[in-house]
Amino acid sequence: MGKPIILGGNIKREYIISEGYQKKDDKHLRHDPTKQGIRNWCIRTKTWKYMELNGKRMFFDLEKDPKENEPLSPDEYADCIGEYLKEWQREIIKGKLRMM
Repeated sequence: MGKPIILGGNIKREYIISEGYQKKDDKHLRHDPTKQGIRNWCIRTKTWKYMELNGKRMFFDLEKDPKENEPLSPDEYADCIGEYLKEWQREIIKGKLRMM
């Protein structure tokens, strides 16, 4: 977290996005540019975490469950997650326009 420089602009980032791939017959995550394996990803803020691991989507409220033991239904929090993703896409577009 903090204040990284994204696409030439100084934007305060309140989230972390990570992504990885797993071969269908392997337990270890690795780089998979052909995307033939299982895609795993995670979006994390200070208060919640939304992830897909081996095809299963999970949502964690980090204020109530900091150790991520009990996943909640992601459907209940879809609006919150959708707004966050829209804002993130706007920041990326603004950064690209500044670079032109």
